[in-house]
Amino acid sequence: MDNPVWDSLHGLLDHPQEYGEASWDDVRMRVVGHAAVLGRDQARLAAMSGDWGGCAKAYADSAAKLESIQVSGDVGEPIRAALVAAAHRDAGLCDALAKGTAPALPTTGTVAPLRARWVALVVRGATHTAHDDVRSDAAKLAADARAVVAPTGLDLDAFGSFEERHKLRVKLVEAWADAVSPFTPTEPFDYWTAQEVVRQAAGIATAAAAVESGTAPAATAADALPPSPKLPYSAAELGSLVTGDSTVDTLGFAGPRAIGSLSRLGVDDSEHKPWLDATAAALEAAAPPDVPTKVAAFTAELDRFPGGIRYYAIKQLKNTAVRHLARDGHYTEALAILSTNLPLHNQDWACPDRAAILAAIEARLRVLAHDPAAAATITRGLGEIDTFLAHAAEAEAKPGGGAPADGPGGGPSTPRSGGP
Repeated sequence: MDNPVWDSLHGLLDHPQEYGEASWDDVRMRVVGHAAVLGRDQARLAAMSGDWGGCAKAYADSAAKLESIQVSGDVGEPIRAALVAAAHRDAGLCDALAKGTAPALPTTGTVAPLRARWVALVVRGATHTAHDDVRSDAAKLAADARAVVAPTGLDLDAFGSFEERHKLRVKLVEAWADAVSPFTPTEPFDYWTAQEVVRQAAGIATAAAAVESGTAPAATAADALPPSPKLPYSAAELGSLVTGDSTVDTLGFAGPRAIGSLSRLGVDDSEHKPWLDATAAALEAAAPPDVPTKVAAFTAELDRFPGGIRYYAIKQLKNTAVRHLARDGHYTEALAILSTNLPLHNQDWACPDRAAILAAIEARLRVLAHDPAAAATITRGLGEIDTFLAHAAEAEAKPGGGAPADGPGGGPSTPRSGGP
């Protein structure tokens, strides 16, 4: 984990093992997730403005983008398939809202069929809220949604090897794709857990109950979810091992936790633990406008430590602050901290598609802040994906392009960019 070579990295790398993955297909599997997140937020921008036709087109375009990314194997293929199917499904929901017709009902899934029934209710209820059949359907939908429980087998730590971790990743992405909202960003600024299935269903239940009582529905009403518990800053969070793919631990995209812990500068480092406790207390007590300044000061303190392991600690510090600020709607301050990750440096280059990851987080914050720059940020992120994929294709085509490297990472047993 503490690799001195990270201090010398200065550009995109040429071997999949340097990115903490066993093959280029597994590297591209990560990129598929980033493209799905950016494409979904592009569609949501249209939905949030009431442009249902534009939303449908954006989802169709996203599906085509995902299908164009080369992956194979029992990890990349099912992940891409789930994300492509979700994009096509949600294109159909938005198209139904644009045309005022009932959408096709998914034959599989937990939340997706409920949401399609909700959209059908919106289409009918917009002009027929007084009809008994609409209210009866709303009551049935509310009851079915309230009956949803969190699925099992999605424990974020339920793996004992690299291969088991990727199998868990597939299951998590499939569950995420079933539950995720097409209309507004409702994912947590944190890891996505099975409890999000229950929260999404609860939003549909509440919205359907309002229709039952005679309220004219809006499609986005189902995205008013029950609040998640508010968690304070803690040494445990600041001192845990960050996952390299920050769409997972910060943006609520599906994925398991990182493997292992920090031997130094982590919560298990007895000499460093008092610093973590004091930093957590200081951030918890700080007014939101003061948090970026405090994070900058704490970053400078961590940066004085020798060794590449400090990059993990600094990344976790910044991600933690972004998560807490964003949960409370302090998007300007979160953006200020996020921006300090640029330009890319050192260990950033060992993270697959890091520039697009940062753009995806920035875009989500701007979407939620109703910032006019959100659309351009999404476009920039999708461009970063194209740049990364072009480099990966060029590197893979070189002789020995898929062979293990002697540089940082060196193989899938060394923690790197969120993969072991």
